[in-house]
Amino acid sequence: MKSMTKRSFAFTDTALTFIAGHALTFLETGAPLHPYEKYPVLSKPEFEVALRDALKFLDRPEALRKNPLLHSRIVTENTRGVEATSKERSLVLQNLIRETAIGLQGHPKRERGYRALRRTYLHPVATQEKAAELLDLPFSTYRRHLAEGIVLLAETLWLQETDALLK
Repeated sequence: MKSMTKRSFAFTDTALTFIAGHALTFLETGAPLHPYEKYPVLSKPEFEVALRDALKFLDRPEALRKNPLLHSRIVTENTRGVEATSKERSLVLQNLIRETAIGLQGHPKRERGYRALRRTYLHPVATQEKAAELLDLPFSTYRRHLAEGIVLLAETLWLQETDALLK
């Protein structure tokens, strides 16, 4: 019985060594384990923070060049991937945010969020107070609409970002 146990352990040890060796070789080649692993994965809260930061600098693509969203799946797939420069990525991110925000208009509940986003980030005015005035809204209502717009924008972009992960 002892010889049978030794052989079982010897076989298991050999099999594990073989598997580990192939796993290390596979990892050293840089090939992704899963298709989505080539993109840095941001958590949803990290994604939302990065989006809010990107909105602040939407009219200045050079300021977007350090934003974590530049390496997201939605940006990478709209550029030449890893070969794209940060300038190209920042322009793609800028356009992606603008186009997604514009897509919010048309539905009454989304329209008010879009209008606040438009006056604050897409075609900004000097202050948020001025944006509220142009939208003919009390400032607190404007802030609520802006918050709704940001949430809708973040949700829409997050769904695009995670789409490949869900398939």
